[in-house]
Amino acid sequence: VEFVAADGDEIVVDGLRRGFGWNEAAAQDSLRQLELLVEESGDTLRIELRRPSFAAVGRAPTAELRVALPAGVAAEAELVSGELRAEGVRGDLQLRTVSGSVSASDTAGRLDVRTTSGDVELSDHSGPLAIETTSGEVQADGELADPRVTTVSGDVELDGTVGELEARSISGALSVTDARDARLRIESTSGDVEFAGALAAGASE
Repeated sequence: VEFVAADGDEIVVDGLRRGFGWNEAAAQDSLRQLELLVEESGDTLRIELRRPSFAAVGRAPTAELRVALPAGVAAEAELVSGELRAEGVRGDLQLRTVSGSVSASDTAGRLDVRTTSGDVELSDHSGPLAIETTSGEVQADGELADPRVTTVSGDVELDGTVGELEARSISGALSVTDARDARLRIESTSGDVEFAGALAAGASE
């Protein structure tokens, strides 16, 4: 699933389905296992991809969704398996995936990321940030307001934090650079912690 900035004031949804099989008929039958539902209720648009009757024989059908969002529109995405991407979005985002990476670039607004396994890579984000992951590397830069990061294993690199930084890690290194007005709440069982930046008045490292 990919979120991008819309050119106008309408939400635009594009989808691509891929079916697989030993011949054309089998591939078409594979495609029919994917059901895309789009439902509008008030000011909420719900998009759901269902695979109701797929039997685990051969390669499973796949789908890609590209959703263009006007500025100020908030969005949520929840996947069991797959990648989540966002580019140029100006609005709050909640991105959830059990297995798969999460990446975003040039985003503004509140960004909330949760993944069980998979790397998180955020470039040039401006706004509040919350990341929760079990395993995988975390890299984020930009104007990261009051970031909260929780991870079990995997290194964390944050560049450009502003305000209160809360980070918890069982294993893995934590690196914070170019921090401003920082107030730190850091817990680590094992792993190095590096900090470079300016603390808020009255704060201690």
